[in-house]
Amino acid sequence: MAKVLEDIILEYKGKVHLTMFGFTPIDIFLKLPNMHQKCPACNHTGPLEYFPTVPLLDYPGRLRELAFDIGIAPTTSVSFNDAKSDLRFKEYSILGISTVASDVPAYQNAVKHGITGYLCKDSYKEWYKALKTLIDNAKKRKEMGQNARVW
Repeated sequence: MAKVLEDIILEYKGKVHLTMFGFTPIDIFLKLPNMHQKCPACNHTGPLEYFPTVPLLDYPGRLRELAFDIGIAPTTSVSFNDAKSDLRFKEYSILGISTVASDVPAYQNAVKHGITGYLCKDSYKEWYKALKTLIDNAKKRKEMGQNARVW
């Protein structure tokens, strides 16, 4: 995932801003380029902004305040993760945020690929293509988010 995000940042210099909320693997920070570039949308320096976890009752409001355009839900296909739910997709969907999620059991039953979100195998090519499609196509991004919200 870090390589996909790194390449997206390089391709869309100054146009993509990543917001990470809650637990975030520190290695992602270390691998992202252009850390001192100013985001044109929020004037934050660098392409990545991190927000710590908030109390549970504050979470929905904070997620709404962050105003993502695209929500990502990456996870690896291991037995522990197979027991996880589709909660991240639901959180994004209720706010009308388009989602790119791992193609794992939790999301396979919730995400309608290409309609309410994108499902990606653990493949650089699939993640990159899905993110690029949503970055480049605002109409598709908004439509997908609204489809998910109605779902």
